[in-house]
This record gives sequence, C-alpha cells and structure tokens, in this order.
Amino acid sequence: MFTRRQAIGRGQARALFGWMVGVVLSVAIVDWLIADENKPVEKKAKEEKLSRRTIPGAEALKKAEKKLKEQFKADYAKTKPEDKTVLAAKLLVPGREDRNDPAQWYVVLREARDLAIEAKRPRLAFEAIADLEKYFEVDGVAMRVRAIGDLCKGASDLQVAAIFRAVQNVVQQALDIEQFEAARKYLEAIDGPVRVMKADQIIRRLREIRNEVSEYENEYRVVSVARSQLMSDPDNPEANTTVGRYLCFMHADWEKGLPMLAKGKDAGMKQLAAKELTQPTDLKEQLTIADGWWKRSESFADQRRELNLVRHAKTWYERAGATAEGEDRQKVIDRLAAAQRKEWIRFHRLIPGSFFGREPEDRVLLMREGGGNVKSEEAIELGLQWLANHQAPNGAWSMDGFHRIAKCKCSEPGSKHDVAATALGLLPFLGAGETHKRGKYAPVVQKAMTWLLQRQKFPDGNFHDNAYENALATIAIVELYGMTRDRNLRNPAQAAVLYIAAAQFSDGSWGYSKGTKGDLSVSGWQFTALKSAVYAGLHVPKESFDKLSQFLDYVASPDGLGYGYNSPGSGASTSAVGILCRQFLDWGPGHPGMTKALSHLLRSENFLSKERNNMYAVFYINQVAHHLGGERWDTWNSKVRDLLIELQDKGDDPNTAHQKGSWSPRGDLYAKQGGRLMYTALSLIALQMPYYHIPLYGYGPYTLLD
Repeated sequence: MFTRRQAIGRGQARALFGWMVGVVLSVAIVDWLIADENKPVEKKAKEEKLSRRTIPGAEALKKAEKKLKEQFKADYAKTKPEDKTVLAAKLLVPGREDRNDPAQWYVVLREARDLAIEAKRPRLAFEAIADLEKYFEVDGVAMRVRAIGDLCKGASDLQVAAIFRAVQNVVQQALDIEQFEAARKYLEAIDGPVRVMKADQIIRRLREIRNEVSEYENEYRVVSVARSQLMSDPDNPEANTTVGRYLCFMHADWEKGLPMLAKGKDAGMKQLAAKELTQPTDLKEQLTIADGWWKRSESFADQRRELNLVRHAKTWYERAGATAEGEDRQKVIDRLAAAQRKEWIRFHRLIPGSFFGREPEDRVLLMREGGGNVKSEEAIELGLQWLANHQAPNGAWSMDGFHRIAKCKCSEPGSKHDVAATALGLLPFLGAGETHKRGKYAPVVQKAMTWLLQRQKFPDGNFHDNAYENALATIAIVELYGMTRDRNLRNPAQAAVLYIAAAQFSDGSWGYSKGTKGDLSVSGWQFTALKSAVYAGLHVPKESFDKLSQFLDYVASPDGLGYGYNSPGSGASTSAVGILCRQFLDWGPGHPGMTKALSHLLRSENFLSKERNNMYAVFYINQVAHHLGGERWDTWNSKVRDLLIELQDKGDDPNTAHQKGSWSPRGDLYAKQGGRLMYTALSLIALQMPYYHIPLYGYGPYTLLD
C-alpha cells in the first residue's frame, strides 16, 4: 500500500464518459440557509411485524428501573445536560434492550425519552417515543404532545427553535401515514412556545405548515372519493389523475402512481407518464421526461411535493447524463446542481457525505438507521482502548514497533511508516467523536495531533514526502479542524490541502511523490483528503476534482464493471476507490455508469471472510455500500460487522492477553506493511461506518436534520 511493489488491480482499454465533475463538492459549502424544509420519509420495503405488548405492571417496572440505574450508576451520577444526552444515546443503542424482559425493555426506552427531554434533545426523545409506540401499547401521539410541552419548559429561544425543527419532522411523519389530526396536535403544542420567542421567520413557517396540513387533508378527502370510484370504474380518467397525482407528488410512490397518471385526463401528465413507463434509452426522450417533471415541480409552493418531483426528475437527468454532450450535458449538470441545492438546503451541519455526525445524539440516530448495535459499539471501545494502550508517550503510533512501545507480546508488526501509523491510529478516535477538546480520550488525541503537527514541513505544508502517509495525516488534521473549528488548526490544515492540490499530475492522478504520474490507489487517498477539506470549509481548487474525473475516465473498464490501477480495469480495490470518487462527484445510484459497477463490486466474492482477507478493499467497498444504503448496505454491513466482531481478539490466550481489542492481519494482502495496527484501525472505521460519514443518499431525512 505504501510502496509501488504492492500495485493492485490492473486491467484494460476504453474510458467511460465523465459527464459530472465537482458538483456535490461545490454545492456542499453553500446554500444551507433556513433548513426548515421537509420531505417524506423513505418507506422501508420490509417493516418489522411485531405485536405490541401491554405496558408491564408497576412492580415490574420499578424493579427494572432499579436494575438499570444500578447498571449505569456512574452515568446517572452525572447531571450536566451533555451527560444526560450521552446516557440517553447509550440507552438507545440497538441491542441494549432485552426483548425477553418487557419491563426492562420498556424502562430503557422510557428512561432514554426522559433523559433526552431533560437534556432538551427532541430528536432523541422522539426516537425513544417511536420505539415505545412501535413495541408497546402506548398512545404515541399523546406522548409526543406531552414531550413537546416538557421540552419547551425552561428552554432557551435557541432550544425552542431546535424543538420546532424536530416537531416539523414528526408532523411530516404523521402526514406520511395520513394522521392529520396528530399533525395538528403537534403544531398546537409548539405554537405557544414559538410565539413567545417572537421569531417572525419561525412563526411564518408554522403558519405555512398549518396551511399545508389543511390542504393535504382536503386533498386526501378528494383522493378517498376517487379511490372509491376506481373500485367500480378502474379506468375512470379523473379518478386516476387524482389518485396518481397524490401517490406520486405527495408520497413519491411513482411505481403505483405512474400507471394511473397514464390513464388520467390530464393530457400533459398522461403523455409524460406513458413515455416514462416505456423506460426509454434515447437521450432526447430521457431529457423530455426529466424536463417535464422538473417543470411540474416549479408549480408547487409546498416543499414536500416540489422535492418529490425534483428528486424524480433528477433520476432521469442522471440517466441522460451518461450520453449527453454539448448543451445537453451542461443542462444536465446545471439541473443536477440545482436539485442538490433544493435537497440539501435543509441541512446546516449534518451535510450528507460529511463527518459531522459523530456527536452522541447524531451518532446513535445514524447508528440506529445504519446497522450498528451494542456488540459493534463494544468492539469499537475495546479497539480504542488497545490503540490508546499502544500509543507512544510522544503521541505517535508505530506500525512496526507498537509492541515495543507497550512492552507487550502483541504480535504481527508491519513496516515502519510512523506518520501513516499515527494518522491511522488517530482516525478511529475522531470517528468515535473524540477530539483534543472533548471525550475520554482527549489526551490521546491531543498528543497524536501535536506529534503530527510537529512533522509538518513549512512552507510546503506536507507531513511526509510519501503521498500515502501525507494524505492520511492531512485527513486527520482536516477532520479534527472541521470537528472543532480550532483556529490553531486552520492554517496547518489549509497548507496541507494546498500541497496535495499542487502535487497532482497533469493527467489528474497523484503519484507517490509530488508531481509524479500516479495511480488510483494513491489518488483515492488524496481525493479523500480534499473532499474532507471541502466539508471542513477549507479552500480546495475546483480543477483538482475536474482533473481527477478525467483520470477516472481513463482507468474505467470498457465493460463498465469498474476501475483499474493506472490503466482500464475492474479490480475490487481500485473499483471501490473509483466508485467512491464518482459518488462524491455526484454520480447517483441510478446513474448508468454506476449501476453496473455497483452490482459487480458488491458481489458475494468481495465480502470479507475468514478465507478472503483484504481489509484495504473492504475499507473502500464499505464506504461505497454505506453511501448507497438500502438492502445492499444492510446485507453487506451485517456480514462485515458480525465477522469483524467475531474476529476481534478477545484476549483469551494468556500469552497474548494484551492483544485484546485488536485484529490480526493474518492472510491480508498488506499484512507485512500495515500489520496489526493498520488492520485494527481500518476494522474500527469499518464498524463505525454508520456514523463515520453521513451517507450521501442512504438514510432517512429526519435522522439527518440537526
């Protein structure tokens, strides 16, 4: 990995057309304005079917509460709001509940709710209530109304504003399932506190939402009548138009709604829907469909329907982008950028793709949707302890000498790459939300940060002449700056980023040293550093991404299956790097250049197993699947997560008890280079993936709102 001898994944001839460059990364630092617009929750294909339990008796609950508070005695002793947030988040970690003990299960959720309310954390409170409502016979609507009132008691104006944002989300969730009365109750509960604030913008938005709820309810009544008509007259044009519009525009259910619109009375929509149902491959027809839905989106004042249409139009622009040229190509780029702005205007801090989801509240919400659990979190904590135990007094980590530093018998050292080792040792702590300013491992982070900064060369700004090592150190310092906004880190981080930008070769690649012709493996790490810098608010020359896109075109496999090392190919590792870059350069999951490559990459033979051990490939494939989301992420993550938990050293052998929490690199392609330390760091990041980066398009919108 750190030397040319380990070149991977070479292939053969022809490039894919690079139609989109830099959009998501230029958009990511602008236009996060009022962030109060909502879109419907993505409905999960398979809902868990469980009968709701009755609330256990008072005696059982009392006993369960006593047991829980004894178990978390140290946590309950802390009384600051941030401590209560941490405990509430801890109780909501999936797998914490004992489903064979209903009383314990109920108390865990109830305590999480109450602690979140005390800490003024509405998203956590509503998450706990959602589980209580799902698994127990409680009145979830009444519980949310009470929670809104309790959250607002003694709350500051800033806290009320955050509560209002969370209430918007539960209102939209109520509309998703047509609970209009519930939506009105939530709005009524927040009305008084908002008016006390005298914040005109929020009061105006509250009024708009009220009007939207009334409008949606009236529309629903009309739709109900139309549905009844369709029972006896399935081809009724007016009824088909009414129901089809409602399904597509209100609920984004295009699969059911489009055939109805194609049978409807609205000539324009009928023609547009009929054309779409043929799934045309012709560029002109694809653009006609995309433009048609885009134009329809402009006729709606409410953001729910506008966004549903924009997102649907976006899928057709993505398809058209594969073959568009000239003016058509520019139009596709402009529309995709505009769509991204409309979708992301809702996010201030929790920007899709960023590293801003690592604080306790955000982490547990992302974890719950992204497939983390108690066992994975316990494995992460053990791994962090192992890393902390093997850090040198000066703050560095060593791939080849970690066992000498700790004076232990931990085995399987790698080669000497101290800058890379220190950066890799630091990244899992950042992934867990630890910084030099907060967290139990703050001293560990502080020492590692200081050691890296002492290695930085000025005026160039690089940490090491080896591009791999330098990129890893840059990622660590950039993320640390982005997470803390520590002014002392800004100049070192910016200097490191500009060094990488200047080191790029003319063909868009990065080599092992500055200005040399490179490969996709090296380039992937440089890109990671640069896109992290964009999220951190640092300056990154746009041409860096333009040139990389050209290099991706060159190493793309002619059959569309992936990307090669420094020539066209489709090796697993390099394909994962290439696809990840494309994801951030705004090739969505529906893009033709992505679909085939994703299917090839996520084949079962690329899954981590005891027999197939390539953590470098898994590191990148994990990110690709994570951003993709859905069933493919669920399948991939569950296998990788569970196997990593199984393979973690448990310290059972008395002779190597000090290895507890680490992972053996035995059999891995890069075992001799990275050794136990690199393998442990990459394994930890893999387990942290549900929140390590906020997924680009995988998780529900209400989880992400901050």
